[in-house]
Amino acid sequence: LGPPRDGYRPTDTHFGWYLWFGTDVRLVGWNAFLDNALGVKRNLLGFDLQGGIALVWQKARVGFTFVKRSKEFNNQTADDRFGQLMVSFPG
Repeated sequence: LGPPRDGYRPTDTHFGWYLWFGTDVRLVGWNAFLDNALGVKRNLLGFDLQGGIALVWQKARVGFTFVKRSKEFNNQTADDRFGQLMVSFPG
């Protein structure tokens, strides 16, 4: 989720920020949890929509990502929604 996961590199800039938006689409051929459940008809196609913001300092980065995931099976009452808070320091 969110910004690149290749580690945080320090910057000469005292402060900065950026936004990101993205999507993931998946085709699921087998789901061990849903395919073995009686009376559950799962969806073959799914997607995630995500967006977030990061605040960047010389020696730290703080970011938040919000994700909306499509329904995974027909009787599911609502899409899944969750967030991720990330704090990074140079290594």
